[in-house]
Amino acid sequence: MRQLSLFTSVLLVLVFSACESDDLLREATGIMDDKTDVTASCGWLINVNGAYYQPTYLPSQYEIEGLEVYFTFEPLEQDLGCRFINTTVQPIRLIQIKPR
Repeated sequence: MRQLSLFTSVLLVLVFSACESDDLLREATGIMDDKTDVTASCGWLINVNGAYYQPTYLPSQYEIEGLEVYFTFEPLEQDLGCRFINTTVQPIRLIQIKPR
């Protein structure tokens, strides 16, 4: 009986942890923008109506200037060091990305 109670407790923690992270997920459509010439710390960004998002990892097949993409992401608190022209760049963890 004690093992069942422990298993149930662990299962509940996992379920609620998954639900909390899903609340942080966002979806958007944007344009791929190569900012490697601006500063090495920016690399490829996703421009969503003038707001810039910097993925921590971007599959190379999406490194196409002007490519319109649909993506699901999680905003991150960390600073990746990307700065240009007084523009705020939001670091993100990509969950899914596909051409639009």
